[in-house]
Amino acid sequence: RISIVTTGDELVAVDATPLAHQIRRSNDLALETALRSAGFDSCERSHINDDRAEVEATARALIEKAEVIILAGGVSKGKRDFLPAALESAGVHKEFQWVAQRPGKPLWFGLAESEGRKRYVFALPGNPVSCFTCLHRYVIPALNAMSGLPPTKPESMRLKGSFEFKPPLALFLPVETQTDENGQRWAAPLPFNTSGDYISVARTQGFVELPRDLDCFAEGDVVAFRPWLV
Repeated sequence: RISIVTTGDELVAVDATPLAHQIRRSNDLALETALRSAGFDSCERSHINDDRAEVEATARALIEKAEVIILAGGVSKGKRDFLPAALESAGVHKEFQWVAQRPGKPLWFGLAESEGRKRYVFALPGNPVSCFTCLHRYVIPALNAMSGLPPTKPESMRLKGSFEFKPPLALFLPVETQTDENGQRWAAPLPFNTSGDYISVARTQGFVELPRDLDCFAEGDVVAFRPWLV
């Protein structure tokens, strides 16, 4: 049983007309669709506003009914990011937060256990590219492992064109895949502007993972590719 929860006063339903300070809520639909395509059908969606009491009450309720909780937003350093404290007060032990990666640095993961029952909590960043990338890089592989499925290894491709990335972070780089006349698979980088720039990844089929210990990548380098659609 998977609960998908979005957070934030600025989010409205997809069929609503946003005001100047609002945006349509897309993360929950994207997460649910991706999870169902990966074979995880027992999903439900909900939304909470940036209200401390509401966040704390929702956290306690989720721990009681769900086996896996996937939250989108509310885990960074904003004044109204109440989720980490609310989860811990609900009995979720934080295993880690802040990962040296782009996008998705604020990623939060915790466990709750009582009476021999475990609940797994993934709190993903709210920006859509970060949220969707973390789902595919961490959440779906974890769900596969919990389900007893063999790990899915990334596909090896060759980088099409050179690429530089200076910050000491692992980079999940959206790519357009190509296959040449010899059957060689290539990954052509299509960098996003910001992790909120969802439309920039529309032409891509997935992302490659570039390690943090390098900053220059040459054409032909072998890279690990993960698809958006499983």
